[in-house]
Amino acid sequence: MPWLTSVAAVVVFVAGQAVPSAAQQKTRIAKDEVGWIYSRARFAKEFRELLAREGSYVAPAPLDLHPVPSDTLEPWIWALMATAASMRPESPWRGEAQTWRVIAPGERLKHQGKFNPARMAYVGNDHFTAVDTTVTPRIRAKLQSAFGAPTKTIVESRPVAASSEYIQFEYWIIVNDSIPVIVMDARGPFDHGVVLAGDFRFRDHLYSLRQSLLGRILLEAPYGVFTDYFYDEAASQWYRTGYDGIAFFTQPIRPPDLARGRPVANSTAQD
Repeated sequence: MPWLTSVAAVVVFVAGQAVPSAAQQKTRIAKDEVGWIYSRARFAKEFRELLAREGSYVAPAPLDLHPVPSDTLEPWIWALMATAASMRPESPWRGEAQTWRVIAPGERLKHQGKFNPARMAYVGNDHFTAVDTTVTPRIRAKLQSAFGAPTKTIVESRPVAASSEYIQFEYWIIVNDSIPVIVMDARGPFDHGVVLAGDFRFRDHLYSLRQSLLGRILLEAPYGVFTDYFYDEAASQWYRTGYDGIAFFTQPIRPPDLARGRPVANSTAQD
């Protein structure tokens, strides 16, 4: 029947049309959300304008300080600093080493409390004076002439492991009757200069003290005969080093028996 055909065509046409899905349907905005959406859009617009005008960096606002009458922190800090300053002893150093007394090897234990390494500051051999550029064996020979035998050598240190500190010699000296200092080698006979250690409270004066004490010795003192042991940790090698009155020497040797004491001076015989 012709009308059935027309109805069927209409049905097919309607069935063939895509019915909008729920996601494709226009989203309705509730009345209470309109203001929120508008404020976001306005903020985004103003922010873009601000970036275009000022750039992406905004300088911080200055601090607004409000003093508190009950705050006692600042007076407490100043009082603490004043107390610490009053406890700092006045340095006995007056710019010149007028007197000095070397601690003899037999007095070392009696005076070791004054020469505690934990309370010492150090002046190395990294300057360009005669004290720094003279090879250490020559300084050691002059110290022998001026001060006699060192207070402590590697024999008294008795290192027991490769990680121990190997110091060829140490002179413990009390300068101007009150300042304890230690003069020691930097790296045995293979280096220049010496290291001076002194009470850390007077560290600002240690360089001038070193120059006053040792500068005069380097200029005036002759070479003194001496012999020391030294262990080069890097090479795992023992040496006998010294000055025999004619020439300086550094001889490799077998590990010495430190229990027998210091080597005999002016002896170049092999162990």
